[in-house]
Amino acid sequence: GSEVLMGLMAVAGDGPETVNVNGVPLLIEAMLPHVVELANTVPGRKIIQNAVIKYRDEVKVCLYDMVCRNMRCIALDQCGCITVQRMFDFASTPLLKDMVQDAVIKWCSALICDQYGNYVVQHIIKDNKQVSEKVVFSLCRNIIKCATNKF
Repeated sequence: GSEVLMGLMAVAGDGPETVNVNGVPLLIEAMLPHVVELANTVPGRKIIQNAVIKYRDEVKVCLYDMVCRNMRCIALDQCGCITVQRMFDFASTPLLKDMVQDAVIKWCSALICDQYGNYVVQHIIKDNKQVSEKVVFSLCRNIIKCATNKF
């Protein structure tokens, strides 16, 4: 299943038979309602990662948007936290990187207290003073909760 889908992504073009009326590839369109289930499994994570690498920025923005809308559900999962980190690493434009950062910052109080979400927060603040400052500002409201949590 997942290997076939990745193979199809590799060979499918942008012709009218493989995209919807908005120019979004049918495979991406089919993935969007299931992004949480995909992101939270190893084969699904590989499909998302493959799409992030293969498709043009204007196409994959809808995939980034859906992952960011579901950040809490995805980043708190063992597989999902890796999905988010890879999407951040492979973000090909500042807009895509900012989308991930903003969604993580929005949920950072919940993420920082979770065994998997914690890794996501650490990953986006690594070597980025501006994002680190935003995280600090966000966490100040919950300093006791964060400071007394083992993660």
